[in-house]
Formats: sequence, C-alpha cells, structure tokens
Amino acid sequence: MPSAAAFATGCGVNVEMNHAYLDLRQNPVLARDYGKVAIEHCGMTFDHLGTSASTDFGNVTYEIPSLHPRYAIPCEPNGGNHTPLFTRAAQTKEAHIATMKVTKGLALTGFRVLSDSFFYEEVKAAFEVDKARAHSRPDNGASFEQ
Repeated sequence: MPSAAAFATGCGVNVEMNHAYLDLRQNPVLARDYGKVAIEHCGMTFDHLGTSASTDFGNVTYEIPSLHPRYAIPCEPNGGNHTPLFTRAAQTKEAHIATMKVTKGLALTGFRVLSDSFFYEEVKAAFEVDKARAHSRPDNGASFEQ
C-alpha cells in the first residue's frame, strides 16, 4: 500500500486513479516507414491493420511518437500469448529469427528518425495531429503535460 509506505517514511502520498492502460496510438509515419523497411530489408510481409489492444505501452504512445508492431512466431494451435504453448514456441530458433527481423526493422526505422531531420519533423507533426484528436475525445485519460 502506498499510504503505509508513506506513513512509515514520514512522507505524504497522493494516488490519482486513472485508466490503467491506454489504447495503442501508432504513429502513422513510423508505421509506414517500418512497413517499407520490413518488406525491403527484412524480407517480411506487412499489413497496416491496427490493433485495439490496451497495454502499458499504450500509455507511452500518448506521450511520444511510438510504434508497436505486431508479429507472429510459429506456434502450435491454441498457443496464443500468455500460454505455456506460446512460452515453448518463443524459445525456438524460428521465433528468435522472426524477433530479430522485427528488431532490425525497428532499429532501421529508429535510425531514420535520428538521421533524417525531415522525417523526424514528419513523425512529430503526425504525433501532434493525433494528440489534438485524442484531446477532443471525452475522458480519454491521456495526459500531455510537459
């Protein structure tokens, strides 16, 4: 309990309840570039399907331009995320190869953000547009204070 720890140390605590996990807000400029890199440099297929997932990374996407691509690893039937079958599949060489392809694509996309100032500004502008759109939705739980 935060209040017990605060009391024990002579401190105060203020807990503000909010959304635990926000939805993922993919930066469209990063997604477009990652898709191109994934196909051209990593030999991957790519789709632009969004996700409705909520995750702790969703919270990050409300603060900075972000990308959270999804990908698959070879797995047995009914071996989706958070199952023992998925845990076993994640230990295979095939899963490692798939993960390294995604990692390479993310690294190349990130490098472009750092090395191409025009691209960086395009990423930032898309984030600002999305941030304004998020602020117009009621009770989205987002905080953009800086």
